[in-house]
Amino acid sequence: MGLVTCGDCGGKVSTNAAACPHCGRLPNRRKRAPSQVQHVQTQRRGGKYELAGFLMILGGMVGLCAGGGADNQVVSMLAFSVLVGGFVVFLAGRFM
Repeated sequence: MGLVTCGDCGGKVSTNAAACPHCGRLPNRRKRAPSQVQHVQTQRRGGKYELAGFLMILGGMVGLCAGGGADNQVVSMLAFSVLVGGFVVFLAGRFM
């Protein structure tokens, strides 16, 4: 804690004061220098799940397109299940 001189009235003002007690002038607050700003890097862990989900989505789409159509409903249901599961796994990996 130190004392500085007020720019308006010339009175002594504490560096911790919100305003000059004599005239009410607000102090000039300096912004932090860019070198003093701390950057925090976070590490994501969901990349493997995103990849697995993407591959499941791709497999489900291929299965739906090449699965035999209406005559083979079991393959279509399996492909659709893999597609939906792929979306779930992908989104789970995205938010990890």
